[in-house]
Amino acid sequence: KKRSSYTKWDFNKVWTIKEGESTPYWKLCNDKPYRIAYVSNFLGTLSVEPDEKGYGFKENITINVTTPKNVTFIGIRGDIETAATSISVPLQKDIAIEGEFARYIKTADQFLKIGRDQDYPAGGYYIQSANINMPEIDSPMLGAFWGVYDGNNRVIRNVKFNTKSSTTAIGLFGSVSEARISNLGILDAENNSGSRFLGFLGGDVNYSEISNCYVYTDMNLS
Repeated sequence: KKRSSYTKWDFNKVWTIKEGESTPYWKLCNDKPYRIAYVSNFLGTLSVEPDEKGYGFKENITINVTTPKNVTFIGIRGDIETAATSISVPLQKDIAIEGEFARYIKTADQFLKIGRDQDYPAGGYYIQSANINMPEIDSPMLGAFWGVYDGNNRVIRNVKFNTKSSTTAIGLFGSVSEARISNLGILDAENNSGSRFLGFLGGDVNYSEISNCYVYTDMNLS
């Protein structure tokens, strides 16, 4: 990995080398060939310094995490796995990472903001931190959900659907697609809607993972 080891190589026009780090490569090759792709799950953000289109071999980058108020940073996943909010690493290949952030849900008001408030996106990551009693409203149903909801072994009580519709998919999370819902109990559930599409947890569930969830209800299908 030293230029002196390659005595017959044309380092003026054809080849270049990073002394002590790389073998020879064409000058025509990009000196900064490596890329980093980074995303977050709506609630927080990742940033990279320096912010460039490409990076050189073993060039150091710093990944920083920005966590808004009332949001918890879970960790970075992907080619780099860490719970650190700032980390410096030397790049030796293309990498892809994702930042996971969660918002804690402890009231009915917070739950009903999911998908309706910009701070509570339908694709967010949520952890329930207290048992919740739903207020007496026509339908405590979310419009759609495609995020992660961890009930944290808590329950949501008094879930009653009174909206009069024969076609609407009735369920606490509404239309569920590519979501993960786990560790949640629904108690004292009632359906007075007349809907033919009833799931209590999710009215219309597609390509999703539901685990360790249960419903206790007296059903009225008349």
